[in-house]
Order: sequence, then structure tokens, then C-alpha cells
Amino acid sequence: MLYSTFAHYLNELNPSVFHIFLHHNADPDALGAAKILKFMISKLNINHEIKIYSDNLNVLSKRMVNEFEVVVFEEVGEINENNNNIVITVDTANISQLGKFADWVLDCNFDLLVIDHHETSELSKNATVSLIDKNVGSTCIIVDKLMNELNLVPSPDIATIILCGHIYDSRRMLYGTNSKILLRLSELIDIGGDFELANNLLQNNMSYGERIARIKGARRLSYYTHDQRLIVISKVGAFEASVARSLINMGADVVLVLGIKNNEMRGSGRTNIKNLNIGNIMKIIGEKFGGTGGGHAAAAGLNIVPMPEKKLLKKIEEEFIDLIKKEFES
Repeated sequence: MLYSTFAHYLNELNPSVFHIFLHHNADPDALGAAKILKFMISKLNINHEIKIYSDNLNVLSKRMVNEFEVVVFEEVGEINENNNNIVITVDTANISQLGKFADWVLDCNFDLLVIDHHETSELSKNATVSLIDKNVGSTCIIVDKLMNELNLVPSPDIATIILCGHIYDSRRMLYGTNSKILLRLSELIDIGGDFELANNLLQNNMSYGERIARIKGARRLSYYTHDQRLIVISKVGAFEASVARSLINMGADVVLVLGIKNNEMRGSGRTNIKNLNIGNIMKIIGEKFGGTGGGHAAAAGLNIVPMPEKKLLKKIEEEFIDLIKKEFES
């Protein structure tokens, strides 16, 4: 029902201009989902116009842009109000994650469509139609299922892009991957999806800056114990998510990495404990300190703008530890 309702809405639209927005520093799942959407929407009506926007792409997404010739706009430009304009956000849980496009999306009067797989999705509250499926490991799989609902068959390139998005966001099948999804990935390979190319595009050779950030994150960490579980907190200037992953790999059970830049505080949370939802924790903290937060059960983020006063940083850390300990005790 969830997919059929969304599919029906798209199929009944008159010629429209679609503005597809990705979260800032967009990853291969976000970029891939947007490219798949563009393919799908163009098949529904050749008179549709589709544009993809992002406030920066990560390194792996830039490789995909070159490989699959994806056009991504950095500015919205002039909008013809006489058109039927439709806004779609993909793989984005809350408005702040849209970066410099947040105010534009918030202030526009166009229909808003939300496609996402995060545990919490603030954007869906304002959506005309939303497609939120928390049971899959990638937004690319959601859009692929939507294509199937519309009886559309992906091209070999689109099949490869679906593989890229899911391999990346499921952490190479560790999360959100069941037997049905594995079967679908196999079908995508059979219709021309290039599994080897997808894996090669996702090989992450860390930059010098990212390696330095990981070393600094390890040097600056503080840790707390609770029933032999390790809660680790650190601060860096960039690459918060990468540092958080590295600290989990070092042996931490729960991690919060804070980064401060340009009057904004960003946070990346990670956990390897199955019954702990770090997305809910980050949502509570973000909202309590005037920002936003959310994500998946095992990986989530928060953004606070303007940055809290330095004296509040300690309170954020204390709040994080208290919330985690309460989860352990519940």
C-alpha cells in the first residue's frame, strides 16, 4: 500500500518540473537514489523535467558522477512559477541536512515528496506524499521497489547504481539486508548490473586529511564504562562520521564524535549494540539543544546552528552519556 500510493501519485501527474534535493555532502545512496528517480520519472512522462541538487558530494559520489554522467546542480536558479513544480527530498531525515538549500525547500509552496529509510524523518511531517521504509538498508532499494511497482525495468547502468547505493549504505550488507534484497541484487546483476564496478567505485582510499582526523579523534577521546560497555566521545574539525566508524572499529560500543566549523556543531553517533537506537538518542539531543538529529539505529547525526556556547558542549556530552546509560539499564 505504501509503495502503490506513492506510485499512483507519480503516475497521475501532468508534465511537471521535479527538483530532487540530496542531503549535504551527499553519499552514493543519496546520489544513486536521485539518479534512479530521474530515470524512472522520465520513463513515466517524457515531458517531465528533472533536476538534481546537492550542497556538496562526498568523494565516492563524485566518482559516480563521472562514471554515470550524473548532472548535479549547486544552485536552484530562477523558477518558473507557472510550471507544476514538485520538490523531492531523498535519503534526508530533517531540513537542516539539506545544507544551503534548507531555507529554499522550507519556504517554497510546491508539493513536497519525501523518500527515506531513516528511523526518524522530520521532513515527512510536511510532505504531500511520503515513502518511508525503515526496513531496508538503502534509499536506492526503496526507489528500485517503486520502479517495480510502476512496472519499469532498470537499464544496466541504473542496475549498477542501485548496487552502489545499497552496498554503500548497508555497510556491505551488514545492515538492512534480508533474503529478498539479496535475491533482488542478484536479479540486478542478471540484467546487467556490474557488481565489480560498483565495488571498485566504493573503494575508499582515505585522504591525508581524513587520516589525520582519525588520529586526532583517537588522541582526543574520552571514554566511560558501564557494565563492560565502552562509551567513547571525541572532537574533531572534520570527517566526524569517518572518525566515529574508526572508534567503533577500535573497540568502542557507542561513539559520539563532535565537530565544530563555521558556527555549526555537527555530531556523528555510532553503535554496534543491536537493541540500542542511536538515531533516537541523536534526535533527543539535537532538539534539546536547539538543533536537529536522527538517522538509523546504528548510525545517526545531529546538527546545531548556531553552535552552542562552549560551556554547553560539556552538557551535550553529559546528556549523551546519561541517555546511553538509561538505555543500558532499561
